[in-house]
Amino acid sequence: MILGRQFRHFHLGCQRCLLAILAAAALILLIRWIYWLIRRHEGIGLGDAKLMALLAAWLGLPGALARLWLGSRSWWRSSPLSSLLFRRCAETPRHGR
Repeated sequence: MILGRQFRHFHLGCQRCLLAILAAAALILLIRWIYWLIRRHEGIGLGDAKLMALLAAWLGLPGALARLWLGSRSWWRSSPLSSLLFRRCAETPRHGR
Protein backbone atom coordinates (compact mmCIF):
# COMPACT_ATOMS: atom_id res chain seq x y z
CA MET A 1 0.00 0.00 0.00
CA ILE A 2 2.85 2.38 0.75
CA LEU A 3 4.41 1.69 -2.64
CA GLY A 4 1.08 2.40 -4.31
CA ARG A 5 1.03 5.91 -2.84
CA GLN A 6 4.62 6.66 -3.73
CA PHE A 7 4.33 5.58 -7.36
CA ARG A 8 0.79 6.76 -7.99
CA HIS A 9 1.88 9.21 -10.71
CA PHE A 10 4.82 7.16 -11.94
CA HIS A 11 3.18 6.39 -15.32
CA LEU A 12 2.85 10.13 -16.06
CA GLY A 13 6.58 10.56 -15.54
CA CYS A 14 7.26 7.61 -17.83
CA GLN A 15 5.02 9.03 -20.53
CA ARG A 16 6.77 12.41 -20.38
CA CYS A 17 10.14 10.69 -20.48
CA LEU A 18 9.19 8.60 -23.50
CA LEU A 19 7.83 11.65 -25.31
CA ALA A 20 11.06 13.53 -24.60
CA ILE A 21 13.11 10.60 -25.91
CA LEU A 22 11.05 10.36 -29.09
CA ALA A 23 11.09 14.12 -29.69
CA ALA A 24 14.86 14.41 -29.21
CA ALA A 25 15.63 11.46 -31.48
CA ALA A 26 13.15 12.73 -34.07
CA LEU A 27 14.87 16.12 -34.11
CA ILE A 28 18.24 14.55 -34.92
CA LEU A 29 16.67 12.25 -37.51
CA LEU A 30 14.98 15.26 -39.11
CA ILE A 31 18.30 17.10 -39.30
CA ARG A 32 19.88 13.97 -40.78
CA TRP A 33 17.13 13.65 -43.38
CA ILE A 34 17.31 17.32 -44.42
CA TYR A 35 21.09 17.09 -44.77
CA TRP A 36 20.71 13.96 -46.92
CA LEU A 37 18.18 15.74 -49.15
CA ILE A 38 20.59 18.62 -49.70
CA ARG A 39 23.92 16.78 -49.99
CA ARG A 40 22.82 13.24 -50.98
CA HIS A 41 25.08 11.57 -48.40
CA GLU A 42 25.01 10.98 -44.66
CA GLY A 43 26.14 13.82 -42.45
CA ILE A 44 25.00 12.50 -39.06
CA GLY A 45 25.05 8.91 -37.92
CA LEU A 46 22.40 7.13 -35.90
CA GLY A 47 24.63 7.25 -32.83
CA ASP A 48 23.88 10.96 -32.57
CA ALA A 49 20.16 10.23 -32.41
CA LYS A 50 20.78 7.61 -29.72
CA LEU A 51 22.91 10.03 -27.72
CA MET A 52 20.27 12.74 -27.97
CA ALA A 53 17.60 10.28 -26.83
CA LEU A 54 19.78 9.33 -23.86
CA LEU A 55 20.27 12.99 -22.96
CA ALA A 56 16.50 13.57 -23.16
CA ALA A 57 15.86 10.60 -20.88
CA TRP A 58 18.41 11.83 -18.38
CA LEU A 59 17.99 15.61 -18.51
CA GLY A 60 14.55 16.04 -20.04
CA LEU A 61 13.83 17.59 -23.40
CA PRO A 62 14.79 21.19 -22.47
CA GLY A 63 18.09 19.99 -21.01
CA ALA A 64 18.87 17.89 -24.08
CA LEU A 65 18.08 20.78 -26.42
CA ALA A 66 20.29 23.08 -24.34
CA ARG A 67 23.17 20.58 -24.60
CA LEU A 68 22.66 20.33 -28.36
CA TRP A 69 22.82 24.12 -28.65
CA LEU A 70 25.89 24.36 -26.40
CA GLY A 71 27.60 21.58 -28.35
CA SER A 72 26.99 23.28 -31.66
CA ARG A 73 28.30 26.57 -30.27
CA SER A 74 31.46 24.95 -28.94
CA TRP A 75 32.07 23.29 -32.32
CA TRP A 76 31.75 26.62 -34.11
CA ARG A 77 34.26 28.27 -31.77
CA SER A 78 36.82 25.52 -32.30
CA SER A 79 36.45 25.15 -36.08
CA PRO A 80 39.17 26.43 -38.43
CA LEU A 81 36.60 28.45 -40.36
CA SER A 82 35.66 30.32 -37.20
CA SER A 83 39.25 31.18 -36.37
CA LEU A 84 39.83 32.38 -39.94
CA LEU A 85 36.78 34.65 -39.81
CA PHE A 86 37.65 36.04 -36.39
CA ARG A 87 41.25 36.66 -37.45
CA ARG A 88 40.08 38.65 -40.49
CA CYS A 89 37.76 40.73 -38.34
CA ALA A 90 40.58 41.49 -35.90
CA GLU A 91 42.96 42.49 -38.73
CA THR A 92 40.47 44.82 -40.42
CA PRO A 93 41.59 48.43 -39.92
CA ARG A 94 39.18 50.64 -38.09
CA HIS A 95 38.21 53.97 -39.55
CA GLY A 96 39.30 57.08 -37.70
CA ARG A 97 42.60 55.73 -36.36
